[in-house]
Amino acid sequence: MTAPKHIAIVGAGVIGAVVAYHLARRGAAVTLLERAEPDQEATAGSFAWFNAAASHGQDSYYRLRLQSLFEYGRLARETGLPINSSGRVEWREDWDELSAESAALAALGYPIHEIDGARLQALEPALKQPPARAVFAEVEGSVEPVEMTRHLLTKAQSLGATLRSGTAVNGLSVEAGRVVGLATDNGGLAADRVVLAAGVASESLAAQAGVALPMVNPPGLLIHTAPAAPLLHRVVLSPSLHMKQDPDGRIVAGRDFGGGPVPNDPWAEGERLLAGLKDRLAGAESLKLESVSTALRPTPRDGFPAVGFAGAPAGLYLAVMHSGITLAPIVGRLAAAEILDGLDAAPLAPFRPTRFAGA
Repeated sequence: MTAPKHIAIVGAGVIGAVVAYHLARRGAAVTLLERAEPDQEATAGSFAWFNAAASHGQDSYYRLRLQSLFEYGRLARETGLPINSSGRVEWREDWDELSAESAALAALGYPIHEIDGARLQALEPALKQPPARAVFAEVEGSVEPVEMTRHLLTKAQSLGATLRSGTAVNGLSVEAGRVVGLATDNGGLAADRVVLAAGVASESLAAQAGVALPMVNPPGLLIHTAPAAPLLHRVVLSPSLHMKQDPDGRIVAGRDFGGGPVPNDPWAEGERLLAGLKDRLAGAESLKLESVSTALRPTPRDGFPAVGFAGAPAGLYLAVMHSGITLAPIVGRLAAAEILDGLDAAPLAPFRPTRFAGA
């Protein structure tokens, strides 16, 4: 396999940014294309909790997510990426369900255990009326997704990558069964490989090249408060309200970590979520609602990532997934190795986009 001279990446969200960083770090010539400003679509609407717990009961997906948690440490050391690795606390109305899930994870060696209300209060002093019991997953954490994406884009650019924002990709250029570039609203762009990391737009772009990528893209809504004094130290998942506080002091919250449903009046829903924060947190009385974000979660139809070469046409590599924040570190490193070295990374094998052929 001849090493590519130029790689074009469609999409400058967190997945496009991390793939660009790893490719540029290896010395590849990289151009990122983004139709809007970078990080302003699915990435900006992410709760940005990284974990291996939400694995849908599939062992290979659990292992991939777990490996990515460890990759966060590597990425932080390499790039100076700020992360909060203080863990996650959670309680539910259905305690038996949560306890069973946690026990199954613990049996795999995952660092999760049950704690009592006193321990929970010590971990999160601002909680009003903490429950009698909860679970604590120590290896998990969170990032600020826009900051992470911009950080990685800056690192990639410092290594020679080029970012072309405000450039819409209209289609893929295919000759003799191989992708040879892109058609954009600013003209054509030749490339030896094309990486499709365009989130919800990936399905239609792939279809133009005859590649099936059936997707479901559930919407979600999150609120972002104005910066506030420290109230939360880790990801907190409580019944009907999931919340975390970013390093800039903004609290991010939703009905669940996926953002929950999007109502007809998003701002009114935001006010209800803000009221929920004030009910649950001591010292939250002065919190102000700064913004309400709604976004589609780019999700392949079966819920699992689609990562790898498309088969036919040659030269097209897909990197499309929900849980992009969790998976970004491992996908970025392994995708770069596959694209540049022709490797077949075993952790990605169950998630090839070719599983949708004929869909």
